[in-house]
Amino acid sequence: MRMKCDVIKDLMPSYIDQLLSEESQCLVEEHLAECETCKAYYDCLKGDVDIFDAEEAEKLHLEEIKPLKRIKKKMTRKTVVVSVVTAVCVICLLIGLGYLIFHHEHYVPYEEAGIRVTEGGNMYIDEEFYSKWEYTDQNRKLKFIYVTDSIATQKADRSATEKNQIIEDFNNSNTTYSRDDQTYKPVELEEVYYLSEEYAEKFKDRYFLLNETKEEEDRIYEEMKEASVLLWERPEIMKKTGTLSVRFTAKVESIINDPNLGEDAPRHVVARVFQSAPILFDAGVELGKELKVGETYTFNMELAMVEKPDEDYTLETLISLYDLRLESFSVVEEGLTGLDSVDIQYDPF
Repeated sequence: MRMKCDVIKDLMPSYIDQLLSEESQCLVEEHLAECETCKAYYDCLKGDVDIFDAEEAEKLHLEEIKPLKRIKKKMTRKTVVVSVVTAVCVICLLIGLGYLIFHHEHYVPYEEAGIRVTEGGNMYIDEEFYSKWEYTDQNRKLKFIYVTDSIATQKADRSATEKNQIIEDFNNSNTTYSRDDQTYKPVELEEVYYLSEEYAEKFKDRYFLLNETKEEEDRIYEEMKEASVLLWERPEIMKKTGTLSVRFTAKVESIINDPNLGEDAPRHVVARVFQSAPILFDAGVELGKELKVGETYTFNMELAMVEKPDEDYTLETLISLYDLRLESFSVVEEGLTGLDSVDIQYDPF
């Protein structure tokens, strides 16, 4: 019986860890059902009960159990530590993988950026991108841009609607210039380049070019332009032209129908500006129908792509010379007319 108990006790750790064969497992279970001593030994080894009685402990040979329990405790602690370390490693790996897929950006060469720019300065980007970076020099009226990509955006597909959206309008004078977290006045751009990868890396340093002399800056900018791709350059005609805006307040004295359209087509207006001779201008049929003789209005006319007037023309001469058409009008009280009735503005592109 003692020999059999010794054998069962030797098998007990493997039995608890379920490492025995089915036949050996059954053998241990049959013995535990019959032997109270081995059953108590099993419960103690498993940790289900604690034995405080010295005599009882000696009877159960608990001195044999202590090394086994210490080994089991160490193995349990080691298993917990390994599990925690493994879990932390997996979490870090997932975070790193997520960053790599969704947020780690890399420079996209111009040939792969899918950029289209019209002559008028409208830029479209047909490919998906992570971010668009830009650097503007206000004094040189110069701008550099480039786009970055990530694994996630690389796999994305832009819809036809998105492809036809204007990403930027280089001809828009509202383009602002930013440096050192400060926003400066609008920039009239003359040239736009797709920045090379070499200088894209250099511009990540916010102090790049900050302490350089003007001569050194000029040299570096020329090198940047040579290494980059010219996206857009303001056409010569746009450099010499602008928008002519004319606003004046006048009282309508008569409205003349368009002879080609008949009596229901009031078009040309004869109006008198404060203390001036009457002037004739084209209001268009639609706006002409809304005007009333005897009423005083503020008229607004605007024409883009015109050369700057060489001299100070009179209101009537400007309207005739540039064939200005009425854009809009608003009703005003006659008493508000005065010497400031005429406002002529020319804004270059």
